[in-house]
Amino acid sequence: MQKLLPTLLTILLLIGCAQSSVETDEVKEKNQTTDNFEKNLECQKFKEELEENKLEMFKSSIQGIFYSPKTNSCLYVLISAPPTDSTSNYLSYELIDFFTRQTIEQYTNHPNYTGEIKSIDDFQEKVKEYQN
Repeated sequence: MQKLLPTLLTILLLIGCAQSSVETDEVKEKNQTTDNFEKNLECQKFKEELEENKLEMFKSSIQGIFYSPKTNSCLYVLISAPPTDSTSNYLSYELIDFFTRQTIEQYTNHPNYTGEIKSIDDFQEKVKEYQN
């Protein structure tokens, strides 16, 4: 029995550590979710500024702004169409960093487009990657 006691105490200690590690991971995940939610709300405040400053020569709209944990920044999707007096009807989709104004991903349905993203569905999947 005396030889068994140290082994049992070690097992109990390890079980306790494992449970506290799981709880810590759950707390971290909850805190991260809360933090992302708060950052997302902060990003939403910039939507009005975006609407005011979008290019007037193109018909464009902002399709959402969100916080991206992947880039640790606010990103938005800008959809642009050619000017109303144009005969073209192609659309351009851009995922843009609000603070740097850098285009991160883009897609257009123009037949001469040779970019990496080949469809609007692929573009939307890329956007989801940046949201999570």
